[in-house]
Amino acid sequence: MDKGFFLKKDRIIPNIDLRGSDDLIPQLYLKVASRYYNIYEEDKHVGLTYTFYSKAACHKIYQFFDEEGEGAHGIVPFSYKQMPSFFEDPNNLPDWLTDGMIDEEDIVGMVSVEGTMSGTKEGVFALLLKRPWKNERPHIFDIYEVFDYQKVYMKSLYLNSYKTKLLVWAFVHDLKKLSDFGDKRIMNDEENTKAFEEFIKANYDNFTDEQKDECVLLYPETYKKYIPSNIIYQKLVNDTVMSMATTIRRLGFCGSYAVAAISGDETISRLMVTTIKKIDSNKKLYLTLPSEYHFPLIVSLTFMNIMYGNNSQIKAPIGFWLYYLLFGYRSRCSEEEIPFINTLIVFTLRNNTESFSKLINVVKQTMFNDEVVTKGFLRTSTRMVQTNWTRRDDVTCIYELIYYFSDNGESLWQKLSVQEQQFWSKKLDDEIEYEAILQHFQGDDRHTTMGMDKQREFYAKQLYEYIKSEIENNNFYLRDFN
Repeated sequence: MDKGFFLKKDRIIPNIDLRGSDDLIPQLYLKVASRYYNIYEEDKHVGLTYTFYSKAACHKIYQFFDEEGEGAHGIVPFSYKQMPSFFEDPNNLPDWLTDGMIDEEDIVGMVSVEGTMSGTKEGVFALLLKRPWKNERPHIFDIYEVFDYQKVYMKSLYLNSYKTKLLVWAFVHDLKKLSDFGDKRIMNDEENTKAFEEFIKANYDNFTDEQKDECVLLYPETYKKYIPSNIIYQKLVNDTVMSMATTIRRLGFCGSYAVAAISGDETISRLMVTTIKKIDSNKKLYLTLPSEYHFPLIVSLTFMNIMYGNNSQIKAPIGFWLYYLLFGYRSRCSEEEIPFINTLIVFTLRNNTESFSKLINVVKQTMFNDEVVTKGFLRTSTRMVQTNWTRRDDVTCIYELIYYFSDNGESLWQKLSVQEQQFWSKKLDDEIEYEAILQHFQGDDRHTTMGMDKQREFYAKQLYEYIKSEIENNNFYLRDFN
């Protein structure tokens, strides 16, 4: 069987030869998203963690091995590039050597896999390649054999973790190029270790932002924070949101809820916490992501809005963000998508009726101007009529919006595609309680008054515009309405 990692039914899976049910093959869930790497854990509780390195980290690691940085001498397959010098004709090399050489463009990514086996912590580092490598294992090797038996004088806490140890060595190699240390060893020489630290301190202010970020892993007690970067923050938000949305897409909303809340599986719960923390710390960036990320954002937030049902401080802002995103998405999606998007808007309003009722109390004071045309026997007259919803109670106003976005107060379930029905849930759809909403309007003459359709459309837009304005003014939580 081929070795490696594969995408299968929207899952990242290590291709382990487990005979029998496909369910036995572990899926990887995102556990930690960081600047230089993302950590994934298995859902089968095997105890292995998988660290996938970022593009920037892969570049530095490749340079470290390819240039035979300190401690990296003779590691296959990188050492293959040094072998042509041993042949009489460097232009006529054996196939096993040319096939074995790996250039940076051959590498899709890099991963470290670690776990505790029989009480002993073990780990391997692997290259993820675009093409098969003929040899069995040289692109997968035990990094401990390279570094663990060397005396190291640097005190970085990142040397204590297998997944970050390699980055420390690679970053030392990269920053060493800026100095006059030449071929001197840094990590294994106490005096040179001290001198290198002094060099970093003396030149730190002249470093690029990328070089300053490398210093965080080398000397975390001195350089505690990375340089702010919207590009990197967007990547982290994308990584967490896409991982969350893919998980929900695979299991469905109810399936994901069952795994997280009922069975007690912590993998989804941890992923949810990781995602909401990334969103919360990058709200402005998150709410202005490119449009191709909006649906995954909507999926992730809808699930969180369900999961945080008893925490209004988290639930209410998520509800407002959802309405803002869904309303915008609705204006540009296809006709086929409208029933599902409308269903999500209805559920958002219903699931957050209390907070939206407080907000609509402000919005409903806006005057609605309606041009009424009256056709007479001899002529047609036009007059402007002004009205608002101030005399209607707040819950009724929210129900009018639900009536507008739904099928006149009835479920859109039958208009959803089979895939959308599987993704959504009849149980969640039933929780909207359409029948109770229709009963609420019994005896309400204004509900059926002429021009009410225009009013519903108007106040739905006003609600969106109010939330949009608050977000643009950095009032992300709208705490007055929680």
